Amino acid sequence: MRLFHMVTSSEVEMSATCLMEMLVYPRDGHGRILIMLEGYFDESGIHAGAPACIVAGYYADPSKWAIFESAWKEVLRRERIKEFHAKVFFGPRLKGSLYEGWDESRWTEFLGDLLIAIVESGICPVGASLVMEDWKRLSLDERKFLTGAAYAPKRKKFLTSGAPGKPYFVPFQDCITRVATSCAEGEKAHFFFAQNGQLAGYAVNLYQLIQRHPLPFEDHLGDLTFTSPRRSVHLQAADLLCYLLAKHMPMRLMDKNAAVSPYLKRAMTNAKSRMDFPIYNKNELLQEIENSKIPFDWYLQRRPMNGE
Repeated sequence: MRLFHMVTSSEVEMSATCLMEMLVYPRDGHGRILIMLEGYFDESGIHAGAPACIVAGYYADPSKWAIFESAWKEVLRRERIKEFHAKVFFGPRLKGSLYEGWDESRWTEFLGDLLIAIVESGICPVGASLVMEDWKRLSLDERKFLTGAAYAPKRKKFLTSGAPGKPYFVPFQDCITRVATSCAEGEKAHFFFAQNGQLAGYAVNLYQLIQRHPLPFEDHLGDLTFTSPRRSVHLQAADLLCYLLAKHMPMRLMDKNAAVSPYLKRAMTNAKSRMDFPIYNKNELLQEIENSKIPFDWYLQRRPMNGE
């Protein structure tokens, strides 16, 4: 798991803004990268009716991003595409659409070239998914805690509200941790997320809260920026990964051994570990609260969880 909890004062005020503290640093099985890292992320499934809320993208050092950017832009330039959006690309190629008149061969070659730009540049994918049906089954207090609300055990009350109506912030925290724990000593990880007016405000507040807390990787947390895919083609790659994961998720939730599409396999080629794509279900989320060792009266009353 990649969420975390906090002890923020002598009164032991705690928050799941950061169940990430339990991570071992550096993360087992991940190589140490010797210069600054940049991570670019997009989201999927924040709309009503989505089976899962997903945050996913890629991270790498600037030299790899430069290789990626050059290759990706060249693919777009050849086809005179100003900006890639996966939803549009995978949609119907009807009259008036951006890809009107494209036959299957042209469509497949274009997508293949985009995936080559990702794979050959060496940028690394990460992503986290939250099962919405399970999220809705959690109590309000549980959802508060998991989205950053600070809790004071002595007072037996929350000091802040968190964002219980925005499950986005669970995979958001996960992705930040995975990139930050890939840094070597003295390195900084900078994060770029697709612009979203509904999420950016609290995301900045939550990130600042994470930065202020003494965590094993606190020195590696750089800047958080929200920008648009038009200004940053890096986010277009994140958009593609999110789209492919979102298409795979309904099958994955029905069958843990569901086949992965060839396109998603290619998009995930450079993953450092298969553990870099967790799926948060109810039991795992409740386990995170239990692991925080915070004496929540409202939580203890819910045990045992496996019998629910």
